[in-house]
Amino acid sequence: MSKPSPFDELAAGAGIEPYYVDIWGARHALSIDTRRAFLEAMGMSAATEEQTAQSLAALTTKPWRRALEPVTVLYEGHNEWAASVVFEAEPAGPATWQVIAEDGTQYEGNISLGDLPLTEAKTVDGQHLERRLLVLPGSLSLGYHRLEVMGDALPHGSGAATLIMAPQHPVPQCVGACQKIEVALLSTFPQRKQAALNAAAFLAVATDLNQRQRRVRAALFDKI
Repeated sequence: MSKPSPFDELAAGAGIEPYYVDIWGARHALSIDTRRAFLEAMGMSAATEEQTAQSLAALTTKPWRRALEPVTVLYEGHNEWAASVVFEAEPAGPATWQVIAEDGTQYEGNISLGDLPLTEAKTVDGQHLERRLLVLPGSLSLGYHRLEVMGDALPHGSGAATLIMAPQHPVPQCVGACQKIEVALLSTFPQRKQAALNAAAFLAVATDLNQRQRRVRAALFDKI
């Protein structure tokens, strides 16, 4: 099997499928021009090999340039939960965390890097970074909450994420509605930031999204 080209890697990394299936079940390949147009709409230039390489490098390192992913989906019924956080490999100082629940209740604590499970490490622009799991006790209610991490141990001093506490099982009745909402989201996200965030959050709660869909929506969050 041949190695994917940088353009194919960029498109796949952005969540763009190389084909689509029509209503009759026939499979159609997406042209390079179509995929390039999708990439341009998502803010990733791919008109030349140099632009493609630059966009691919930016895409692969972007998750390491922020402490937290914009949105983390959690599921009810657990006594503890975890969020993936990027830290400096050799932190200059301590770090703390704070959770602000939807009802206004606040939880906070200190972070001891040595106690956090290491999941991945990478060097970006000469800076050694580590991705670790921040495991926090306690049960949050269904809804939208906010996680904040702060301190010199973080690449940019702080980070914040929306936490969506979802039910264990999707609501089947919502699937059709979610598909319609997704179409509206894709067409309006540049203009309506909060509406787009709420719609995407609803999608995450109501359906069991696969990894590629989450990457596409994460890219959308970055543009709104």
